[in-house]
Amino acid sequence: MEEKRKFAQQLFRCLAVSFRLLRIDELAEILIIQFDEVASPTFNAAWRPENAEEAVISACSSLVAIVDRGGHQVIQFSHFSVKEYLTSERLETADEGLSYYHIRTRRPQCYPPTR
Repeated sequence: MEEKRKFAQQLFRCLAVSFRLLRIDELAEILIIQFDEVASPTFNAAWRPENAEEAVISACSSLVAIVDRGGHQVIQFSHFSVKEYLTSERLETADEGLSYYHIRTRRPQCYPPTR
């Protein structure tokens, strides 16, 4: 259960910040990278799922949809409101079980603003 939760969060983050639509196989590649807060990410090709579509859908359930764009199957949020909710302040301040899925889209400011 915890592993699916981590996968879902990683997939949601990728979808939320991507500048273009992602193919299912591209998004599934994120599942073979283990992100660690302390160490560098670890890539393990043995973790690659046999069925990329099944792996992505099972991690994200009904919050994502697979659509055909120009002969390629791409994945997107099932509705624009999903991304809005995942990036919302409301989710950020929700209880810990839900706020885990919050996606921060703004970068913290490192320098004082210039005038």
